[in-house]
Amino acid sequence: MAIIRLSELKDMADSALEAKLLELGIEIARERGLIKSTGKPANSGKYREMRKVIARIHTIFRQRGKTGKAAAAKAAQATAKGAKAPAPAKAPAQAAKKK
Repeated sequence: MAIIRLSELKDMADSALEAKLLELGIEIARERGLIKSTGKPANSGKYREMRKVIARIHTIFRQRGKTGKAAAAKAAQATAKGAKAPAPAKAPAQAAKKK
């Protein structure tokens, strides 16, 4: 993966950014698997740079007022079905201590 500058990312169309985000997601998943198996990344600088580029892409989407097609599609499906947001998980009840 070559270093991608912020100016290059800003010049990209939304579809190209989404493709790059997908590509980086696959590549970083591969690196995470390597980290889990060996305990260290093959190239920590590459891993760090991929995380930064992913964050930059997300920032550009937020600045443009978009969250990406995948998130928009999920939101549209949820509202079309009339689904509510999932309720937060409740903490397990603590057993009462008997003396």
